[in-house]
Amino acid sequence: MTPIGQIENDVLIGQHGHLFLAGGRHRVLEFSSGRVVVPEGCYAIFEANLTQRAAWTASRGAEYSHLIFPEKQSVLLDSYPLPEPICLGEAYLKRCPAIADKVVYPRDLLRLHQRECFLHTDTHLSNRGTILALRDLVEKLTGSDASAFAANLLEQVCSEEDYCGDLGSKLSPPRSHPELYFSGKTTPYFFSNRLRQNHGIVDIWISFDSVSDKRLLIFGDSFGRDVARFGSFFFREIMFLRTPFYHIDIVDQFRPDFVVTENVERYLDFVQHDSERPSFHMFPFLSNSATFVPSREFAEAFSALLNFPRRPYKNFIDKLRRVAETAT
Repeated sequence: MTPIGQIENDVLIGQHGHLFLAGGRHRVLEFSSGRVVVPEGCYAIFEANLTQRAAWTASRGAEYSHLIFPEKQSVLLDSYPLPEPICLGEAYLKRCPAIADKVVYPRDLLRLHQRECFLHTDTHLSNRGTILALRDLVEKLTGSDASAFAANLLEQVCSEEDYCGDLGSKLSPPRSHPELYFSGKTTPYFFSNRLRQNHGIVDIWISFDSVSDKRLLIFGDSFGRDVARFGSFFFREIMFLRTPFYHIDIVDQFRPDFVVTENVERYLDFVQHDSERPSFHMFPFLSNSATFVPSREFAEAFSALLNFPRRPYKNFIDKLRRVAETAT
């Protein structure tokens, strides 16, 4: 077994059973140690993107926030076997103070719960960590206290399962660890295009029993996808799109009450301007998914929600309500 502090196949072995990403395309260890620095122009692009996104969102009568998920080593300081790392989220906030009020960066909150907020053999947050970050985001967006909402979800994170994550699977032999998972009732209506790649994934969550009747649009990565899942207990409708960009055409079609853009820290190694975005709908065909065809159920849901508040949207929601009433 690889000893603590050593690296095997881009995986750094940490304390307390935790594994850390050390390599990969984003060179996490090099950035966190300071051996490589963010290109100077990326700070200005990040600030310009968020300034424009906030203005676009406000002009449409919605609220906007950007969520930066801290990297695992930025939170688990007592498990990380190397000197305290450089946190890219913190670096961007220091360099871009003009947009700091638009950013949610829950590093300090997660540090208070560090032993339980990340999966041991994976780069991702645990269910508990995601719910804690969601609480911060909801309070930022709505201005209301979300502690009771989060506490209710946290009580239902109680089902234990052994898990071999994206880091544990890189080791030989693979390494797993018992984790706690949410065991509560899921949101009734979930639709996904189930795209087998990253950019272009779409998830839709609809719940008539949500805390709020507001609608949320998320542009982000896999961390934002987890937020959408648990956020569906708070927001009536959530649409998550896997993309690093803000797609103004989608905002105009979905017409949400809240817009969130999101990225994990390692994606701050290089930032592209939103003007470089392709059409979101073309992502599957700009890679190796030219034969991709979503299900009819997903296509109906996606089309309906992009027609808010016109008749196709109303007909679709009315149909779901009738099904829900019949089921009860």
